[in-house]
Amino acid sequence: MKKLFFAFAFFCFMTSFLFAFKPIDFKIYNPIVEVESGEHIVMDFIGFKTAHELSDGQKENWETLYRGSGMFYHFGETLQSQNLANAREYAYFGQFSLQELAAYKSLARYVTFVEVFYQEWNVFSQLGTKTEITFAGVYNIFVYDTKEKMICLKKTVFVPDPEILDIMEDVYKGFFYDPRTDKRKIYDYYASFVCNALLEEYSELSKKFNTNN
Repeated sequence: MKKLFFAFAFFCFMTSFLFAFKPIDFKIYNPIVEVESGEHIVMDFIGFKTAHELSDGQKENWETLYRGSGMFYHFGETLQSQNLANAREYAYFGQFSLQELAAYKSLARYVTFVEVFYQEWNVFSQLGTKTEITFAGVYNIFVYDTKEKMICLKKTVFVPDPEILDIMEDVYKGFFYDPRTDKRKIYDYYASFVCNALLEEYSELSKKFNTNN
C-alpha cells in the first residue's frame, strides 16, 4: 500500500513539475528597415566569415544563430532586392584572403563580405517559468576593390548601438527549450537587429561607391 501511495505521489509531483514548463509565446516582430535603394549595383556580396580571434565557443555561438535564423542565409538576397549588391555568396567558396579575392570573377567592381568579430547570444531558462536572453555583437564590413586589388574599406558595426545600450537584455515568460516554443521566431528577432544595422550601412556604402565608380 505504501509503495502504491509513494508511486502515486511521485506521479502527481512529476505531472505538476512538467506542467510548470510552458513554451514562450513569442509574438514580437522586428521589421526590415526601410533604406534608400541603390542607383546601380557596384558590389558583389560574398557572405559572412568568422574572425580568427573568435574562440571555438564564440564560433559555435554564431553558428547557432546563423543556422537558427534564415535572415543571415538570405541577407545577400535582401541586398540585391534593394539594388545594393549582387547576391553572390553561393558563388564564392574561398577563405576571404587577398589572393582568393583577386582570383574571384566578380560581376561588379567591388566585392564585399561581413566578418563576425564578436558575438554573444546567451539563453538562460529558470525552472521553465522564465527565460532571459542577452545579445551583443560586433561585425566588420570589408570592401575589396577589384581594380586596385586591395581592401579599400573596413566599417565596424555594433549591435546594439553602444550609444543606446551596451547589451540587449530581455526576459520572457516560458521555457525556451520547450519543444512547443517557436525558436525560429526568436532567432529571427535577434538576427534582424544585425541584418538591419548592416543593411543601413550598405545603403550608405552604395551611395559612396556609386559616386566613386
